[in-house]
Amino acid sequence: DMLLKSEIPILEDDNYGTLYEKLKIEGAKLIVKTLDDLKLNLLKPQKQGEDFTIAPMIFKEDCEIDFNKSAKEINDLVRGVNPVPGAFAKIDDNIYKIWKTKVILEEEFKNNFIDSENEILNDYYSGKIIPGTVLISSDKKGLYVLAGKDIISILEIQGPNAKKMSINDYLRGKEIKVGSLFKK
Repeated sequence: DMLLKSEIPILEDDNYGTLYEKLKIEGAKLIVKTLDDLKLNLLKPQKQGEDFTIAPMIFKEDCEIDFNKSAKEINDLVRGVNPVPGAFAKIDDNIYKIWKTKVILEEEFKNNFIDSENEILNDYYSGKIIPGTVLISSDKKGLYVLAGKDIISILEIQGPNAKKMSINDYLRGKEIKVGSLFKK
């Protein structure tokens, strides 16, 4: 049974960490209101219902990004495990923590990134590359990776032996080559 409940919106930029902070504040307010209303005998217990899901335990291997999934699923994973334990992806033996991403719809990507000099983009437009392939890697444009559906833009990253930073800052000092493949 429950005495009171409250709802808060989950915004597009929210992740586990920001949602935790919002719920901590909302929960504290709700406890105070519940105690006040209990003193005044204003509350009636209500059944919680059966419409809920118990979240499974999350293990490190659950946090590895599978680029065969849709960009939305990847984005949801990154948001759901940020700040702990954190999503990650691998290129060769290098592990990259991925802290923030954005879904780029295929049409939007095709309309904004036409570059006849980029052989990988030409292969992408002709359907010759596989999910996980880095399509664009530039300290000016960012890092774009092909997902099973649509494109994932990586906005914050932590490379091997590096600190967390924006992708533009990371790519100013380190290189992730166009055509590199993130593998699970």
